[in-house]
Amino acid sequence: MAVTPASVSIAEVRRAHQDLISAEQAGMAGNMDGAQQICQDLLERHPDYAGALQVLAITYIQRGAYVQALPLLVRAMMLNPRDWAVLTNAGRVFLNLDAPECAIRYLEKSLALKPDEHSTLFVLGRALMVIQHHERASEIGRAHV
Repeated sequence: MAVTPASVSIAEVRRAHQDLISAEQAGMAGNMDGAQQICQDLLERHPDYAGALQVLAITYIQRGAYVQALPLLVRAMMLNPRDWAVLTNAGRVFLNLDAPECAIRYLEKSLALKPDEHSTLFVLGRALMVIQHHERASEIGRAHV
């Protein structure tokens, strides 16, 4: 049952945060099924929990299920459009879905928020290589080594 914002107690906020940490730890340990279940349970209680949406999306990304990850990332971006990590993950997904131009747009938005994020720069370099912008990709690589 979804919890309405007005009825969320401090104890529930702590529980939700701890559940998200547990999902992240499960995913990092390679237990994608466990991480997904925790996130799905969290989203049943808190459908607009951007952190749970992103962690669930990451479990799909880890499995190469980019089509399933994308709507979760879009929802997370709608809830928090200034989250550089969500934008970077969306860029990764678009790149893996053979949409490098879309990937570049999201990666550039992410870099506007966190300019020196190496993981974002790496994915941006890959996307630029795909669309044959080798010189710009090389500039990014040289500037951030």
